[in-house]
Order: sequence, then C-alpha cells, then structure tokens
Amino acid sequence: MFVGEFYHQVDDKGRIRIPTKFKHELGENPFIIQGADKCIKVYPKEVAEELLRSTFADAKFNDRAMDANKAKLMSKAGYCEEDKQGRVTLPQALMNYAGITLSSSITTVGAYDHVQIWDKDTWKKFSEGDNAGEKFDEIKEQN
Repeated sequence: MFVGEFYHQVDDKGRIRIPTKFKHELGENPFIIQGADKCIKVYPKEVAEELLRSTFADAKFNDRAMDANKAKLMSKAGYCEEDKQGRVTLPQALMNYAGITLSSSITTVGAYDHVQIWDKDTWKKFSEGDNAGEKFDEIKEQN
C-alpha cells in the first residue's frame, strides 16, 4: 500500500527520483499514465495491466468513442526505466498535462494502490481545497 507525501525536484532533463519508500512496491518498470485532476499516476506494472484490462474489457470492436479515449490516454502512457543513478524520466506530454516544468518542485503522494506525481502548487491547492472532504465522501459512496 502506498502512503505518504514527499517533496523533491525535477532536474533539467525531466528526471525525478521515485522515493525509496515507493520503489520496492512499484517494482521494475512501473507504468506511468495521466491521472485525473492534473496529476501523473504511477502503478506497479501488473496492477496497471490488470486495471486497464478490466477497464477496456467490455469495449466493442467498432466503438469510436472508446477507441479515441484509449488512444488519447495510452499515447501519453508508458513504462518507466531507472537510469544508473536511480532516476526516471517523466514523459514530456505528461509533464505538460500536470503543469510540471524542468526544475519544478513536485510532490509525490501515496494513493493506496498507486503513486501520484503533482506539481507542488497544484497539489497544495488540491489537498487543501474546500472539496477534499467531498471527494472522500464521493469515494465512500462509490464503494
């Protein structure tokens, strides 16, 4: 289970270090994808593949809307690879979506079954916003 909040920087080449606390549980080649609310989500490879398989299982072969959504979502997604210094490069399209720039301050957040990467200021607004409690109530109602 992923829990906690960590603060760090994106370097001048768009690389970050995944917090040690999350690395082991994410495993090798975690899956990175656009999240809701302007964040980047990182899942263990197996969890992501199962989640995507179940999400798209009922898609019809000729469903244009579903095909478009899959293409938009998956075109920005990918598997992370660590370099020899333990850094991963964030895809530029995902950085743009999340409002993360080179040398940005970011917040990495544990979110139960995955990790979220946020621009520091966006995370602050989101986490301290008036609707944080409402979002939790919505989650409870869905379960």
